[in-house]
Amino acid sequence: SSSSSGGSSSPLELISATVSGTVRLHRQQQQLQQQEREHSLGEQGGSEQGSGNVQAWDEVAAFQASPNIGCMALDASQSHIAVGGDGCHLRVWSLDKKQEVFRAKGGKPSRCGLVDLPHLTAATFLPDPSNQLVVVGTIKHKLWMYDLRAGKRPQIEIEWGDARVTALVADPDGQRVWAANGSGRIEGVDMRARAMRGCLKGPAGSIRALALHPRHSSSCPSASSGLSDGPPLMASAGLDRFLRVHSTSAGQQALGKVYLKQQLTGVAWLRPPAEAAGVADEEELAEEQEQDGEADQQQAVRDGQQQQGGASSKAKEHKKKGEKHTKKGEKGGKGKSKKQRH
Repeated sequence: SSSSSGGSSSPLELISATVSGTVRLHRQQQQLQQQEREHSLGEQGGSEQGSGNVQAWDEVAAFQASPNIGCMALDASQSHIAVGGDGCHLRVWSLDKKQEVFRAKGGKPSRCGLVDLPHLTAATFLPDPSNQLVVVGTIKHKLWMYDLRAGKRPQIEIEWGDARVTALVADPDGQRVWAANGSGRIEGVDMRARAMRGCLKGPAGSIRALALHPRHSSSCPSASSGLSDGPPLMASAGLDRFLRVHSTSAGQQALGKVYLKQQLTGVAWLRPPAEAAGVADEEELAEEQEQDGEADQQQAVRDGQQQQGGASSKAKEHKKKGEKHTKKGEKGGKGKSKKQRH
């Protein structure tokens, strides 16, 4: 999982978690241009193909978040993570304080008094200003929704299908959560009705990853552009080697699929090249405008200094001329007085 802190000039941050329960936070250190890399390789007598930047990352923090981590989720504010795994219930950690702020308990015992052993396989935060709602999936094909303000027990418990929950992703409005399981089912959970609504058809194997298109999210730059038009999209990938794209609006139609030869375990949406180029052009234009503004200010200061220098030189010249006129007047007066005496 990755997060960005601040604007374009702020360093990128990367969060990683291991199965043993260690969470590490990395921060981008520097970027080496391709020319510098080729120069260094030339001095060493080596060669490298490709283009782009080389990024170095520094580990700025590491902590033991849980004895075992099988799933992790980052909230919208990028300040908290939710983790869980085999033998570990949900735990929420603050990335700023590096402290555990919430530790959950499992669902209520059944009528026979039996309690499911903790084994979380998927997690996601619901879009909420308080970032206090977390939905998790278990290996016992159950969905639990926790409200961190209401207590340690799940506020909603839904039993779904007969296979482990493998992926969860929430709609931008937080009213629906899409869930996938190991038997190839993808369905939406209506959080208000507490029931499964809408099934996406097509997958034939275990689904390992879901990704909603970010263009309908308020935090995405493309939301304000023309790319926000059209139905909301969701991509899915799994062990059947197909990448599928569905529409999550009414009808849940399958829009296309691609066979990728490998068993897939992850999927993500990238910014379109045209939009990325546009953002880069805007940044370059802003930098050029800023540089032009600074140059104009410097030129204005120089012009002011020159004007002040010219005005002072003119004042000096006028003063000298006035002194000359006064001296001539004095000489003329003296000459007249001498003539009168004669």
